[in-house]
Amino acid sequence: MNLIEILGTTPADFFKEGEKEQVVFSSGDYFIKTDDAGNSRTWLIPGALKFQMEPLLVVIQPHESLDEDKPHTGEEFGYVLSGRISLYLGDKVYHVKAGESFYYRTEKNHRIANQSARPAKLIWISTPPMF
Repeated sequence: MNLIEILGTTPADFFKEGEKEQVVFSSGDYFIKTDDAGNSRTWLIPGALKFQMEPLLVVIQPHESLDEDKPHTGEEFGYVLSGRISLYLGDKVYHVKAGESFYYRTEKNHRIANQSARPAKLIWISTPPMF
């Protein structure tokens, strides 16, 4: 009992079996947000704010852009599944097409745009979770 007390817990919490951690997620678990232009963000892991990274499936409509993010702590990674995007990072622009990825620290203003005539789809992972 002294050991349990030293660990800062109670006997009930110490001996309680842990909740099962969800490992596999399906479309029924996802949360989708679509803006007025039809761009969508799909949160692939519910409750990702309690984790260290936040994976999203993002669709950007033709000739549309996501809102610019101001500098913040963290890193972002993306993999373009289809279409192509323009990544604005500070005063530089990077063009990323299907099958290519990007990675950057979020120390500068940044945004993603689709300047093509077809929708662009990408996996986008932020750490720490921001959305």
